[in-house]
Amino acid sequence: MEKKGPAHTAGDIVLRNHAVADQDIYAKDDTEGEEDKNTERGNWANKREYLLSMVGLAVGLGNIWRFPYLAYKNGGGAFLIPYCIMLIFLGIPLYFLEAAIGQFCSQGPINIWRAVPLLQGVGMAAVALNTIVAIYYGVILAYTVYYLFASFQYPLPWSNYLEDMNCTSPPQVVNVTSMSVSNWTSEHGSCHTSNITISPSEQYWDQVVLQRSSGLNETGTIVWPLALCLLLSNIIIAAVLVKGIKSSGKVVYFTAIFPYVVLTILLIRGVTLEGAKDGIDFYIGSKSNLTKLAEVEVWRDASTQIFYSLSVGYGGVTALSSYNKFQNNLVMDTFLVTITNCTN
Repeated sequence: MEKKGPAHTAGDIVLRNHAVADQDIYAKDDTEGEEDKNTERGNWANKREYLLSMVGLAVGLGNIWRFPYLAYKNGGGAFLIPYCIMLIFLGIPLYFLEAAIGQFCSQGPINIWRAVPLLQGVGMAAVALNTIVAIYYGVILAYTVYYLFASFQYPLPWSNYLEDMNCTSPPQVVNVTSMSVSNWTSEHGSCHTSNITISPSEQYWDQVVLQRSSGLNETGTIVWPLALCLLLSNIIIAAVLVKGIKSSGKVVYFTAIFPYVVLTILLIRGVTLEGAKDGIDFYIGSKSNLTKLAEVEVWRDASTQIFYSLSVGYGGVTALSSYNKFQNNLVMDTFLVTITNCTN
């Protein structure tokens, strides 16, 4: 009687099929322009679109206005020491963790947390938080659109605008750069406000752009120029997202690169201004206050800025990474995005 080998179990067949499938994935993973592996949700068209989207998510207003403020507050160049330490021990590991979870599950924040039913609220909170962020960023975009249109006027409308809100004399426009309200009132009428330094651009912002009311108890009227700019900003956002990552992945070639062009222009302009040498010396020179490193608040601000800047814990990193192909190399992506963001 012929001796037969051991019978193949169902588990052996499944493991063998998975091994063959994995070989096929590894063999095709490095190619670009390949059809989506996740036919239901789709995948990024190529690695460039994913990286630019992640850089665009990380690099934002926090890098432009929040980081300089924290650096000035916490000792100038000395702040870079806790900032880099927090990047290494907090930012990079957590960023990689969120991106890996999204790529592995190929699901959004809500579906991912169904794996731990007790923590499903985390995913819902992330979606709610991103909704709020999207609303107020849309308003900021509306302000940007408003000033874009206003900047085509010559001279700039905020360069010589000063309206005296509390004076008995009618509002006037004067050619000044900065002045004290008390001086203005002594020459042009009686005012109830004193010892306040105000600039024409600030007056223009309050009285023309926002048409700010006296308080929360007075809503005021609709500012139609701003309302139309907000409508335009929402139309732009909808056009970017109309086809999901297939459309937003193309837009990031502009939205992720253009800010660096602007920052380069601002850098060149900044270093040519009077007193730039003193500012640089304070930032990374001998005027840095190293004694600040002994304060706990400095380290807290550094960790907060890392979380804020990298968008860790918001759900955005998980959502964008969920459109990656399963075998994408996330280690190199993580280092590239985090270092690009923090050296911005």
